[in-house]
Amino acid sequence: MKEILKNLMVNIKKKKSITNQVIITSPIELKKYARGSKKTIITGAWCDENLELEKLKKRIQLIEHPFENKKIKKKSYLKIIQLYKLLLLEIVKFLNKQHNVKYSSNYWEQIIGIWLLEFLIVSYEKFLIIKKIKNSSKIEINNINQDSLIARDTLHANNMNTSHHFNNELFCYFVSNLKNKIKIVNFASKKINKDEKNPKINFSIKIFVKKKIINFFSSVSAILKKKDEIFIIKPYLPFLKEIFLQLKVNKLFKTNRTYSFTNYSELNRKIFFSNNKKNKSFLKIIRPILFKNLPKSFLEDYKEILKFSEKLPWAKKPKKIFTAASNLYDDTFKIWLAEKRKDFKAKLIYCCHGGGFQTHSYSSLSFFLKKTCDKILVWGENKNKKNNFKTFFNIKSSFKPFKKITNYKEKRLQILIIQDFPALYTSSLFSSYLHFSEHRSYIKKQKIFIRGLKKNIRKQVVVRLGSSNAPGSNNNLIHYEKNIWNLEFKKINLETRETSIYDSVKRSYIVIITQVSSTTLLECITSNIPFLIFADLKKQSVNKEFKKILNYLKKNNIFFESPIKMSNFLNNNNVVNVHDWWRSKKIQKIVNILSNSLAIYENNPTEKIVKELKLRA
Repeated sequence: MKEILKNLMVNIKKKKSITNQVIITSPIELKKYARGSKKTIITGAWCDENLELEKLKKRIQLIEHPFENKKIKKKSYLKIIQLYKLLLLEIVKFLNKQHNVKYSSNYWEQIIGIWLLEFLIVSYEKFLIIKKIKNSSKIEINNINQDSLIARDTLHANNMNTSHHFNNELFCYFVSNLKNKIKIVNFASKKINKDEKNPKINFSIKIFVKKKIINFFSSVSAILKKKDEIFIIKPYLPFLKEIFLQLKVNKLFKTNRTYSFTNYSELNRKIFFSNNKKNKSFLKIIRPILFKNLPKSFLEDYKEILKFSEKLPWAKKPKKIFTAASNLYDDTFKIWLAEKRKDFKAKLIYCCHGGGFQTHSYSSLSFFLKKTCDKILVWGENKNKKNNFKTFFNIKSSFKPFKKITNYKEKRLQILIIQDFPALYTSSLFSSYLHFSEHRSYIKKQKIFIRGLKKNIRKQVVVRLGSSNAPGSNNNLIHYEKNIWNLEFKKINLETRETSIYDSVKRSYIVIITQVSSTTLLECITSNIPFLIFADLKKQSVNKEFKKILNYLKKNNIFFESPIKMSNFLNNNNVVNVHDWWRSKKIQKIVNILSNSLAIYENNPTEKIVKELKLRA
């Protein structure tokens, strides 16, 4: 009898230990549990990339994204900046020891800074989510990637930040450190590719041929050099304009191209710090995995990249270096740049190539650029005289502005609604950008506006999707974006980014901006194209200066927070009325104020850049 009771107690304990909840971190696991009996804890909207959550309706616990709370988001940003400053010093010390050098923090920050910020942000997002889950032996999480993923370089790491496999690795890591009762099990399924499937990219012969011509010209012209050359690379100008700029600045008929470093060196890694399991702080938990995940370009490949960069046909002793992109994700360039700044005190001049620098109340990108650039050229008036920002002009639209409609009686004119689409996971923090979890509800708000339009006006609406199918893009989610719009509307005119934005704007009598810090808004301002802004400032937080501007625009029916009010405005104004309203003295005065503040038009853009680059350092 005692033996029977003993066996019964053992069986009861076993039943108690059986897991009845599973943590879902991605759509990869979601398929397996769609028809099962286990309750699921959904870590974020990214799990619903294939719109399968409806199947689990009654069995899910969906965790709200922490950054939907804007107070938590700002607090998280400030915490990450503090941690960045502390951990940067530790990594600098470590890299100096590994490479047997004594370089400054400024040297290494130029190379590793943007990676460190993004790694901390994407990790902290997972940390906050796992903290919300109770610590129970009845819960399990799937490890879908048994091998650790190490990035080749900063660009590869940036792409990995949006992959399900890498983020699942982070989720499992934080579970192991924060929730020791939760079981981590290997995901049992058919063979899984370690890299996410790349979306189909439409091949364009025209673009392919253009790239080949540019690369050939750059390679041939690379033999032209000067000792005191101002080095220009990726200035965000049209190809011929870039050549003309080189002629005016350096008297050289050339362009500089980027070069990819390839090395197949093996990883040589250890976990350099052990974690005290009793300490649950983010700093203590992140330290081991931070050092373990340093890209190969910082460790195993660094010296080889250094040698590689020294042999490139770039300026040997540049006084100034001008770019609008290369100092972020091109590790070959960044290592070369750090060397030139160290050895020859070369000045880095960065030119903005989009929105946000003058509108966000905080931005991880702006923070990095302020720390690593000698001068930052912004598209409008610099409001803060203490920083290294400088008033400049909209280099994109000054060279190529949007074309205005000439015939307002054309029957096919459209209302263009521009979308900005976020990446699945968060690796950058900008105060006004929405997160993936917020986007679907934002479409529902836009639906209210579109449904509020008169039927004949509604037919004119074209929604330009925000997802991109460009190589290396982190928001390649056109399939998802199309599906959620089609779920809201039986019929809706959708346009992808394969259609030229210039052609699309040229057919539109008004452009609707749905992201207050978007580049398209600045392009419309510079080009003097009729536009309206639709946004919720509780979700899209901006700085005090820009908020004042938006409130002024609200009084003049340019900025709307109410979708119904915006519908009524367009219902009461036909195409000709919109044209006359926009061309009125009152609105043109407002446009002029906006241009000076945010997006200046320059009649002689090349001459202006030449003058800036030739200024004494």
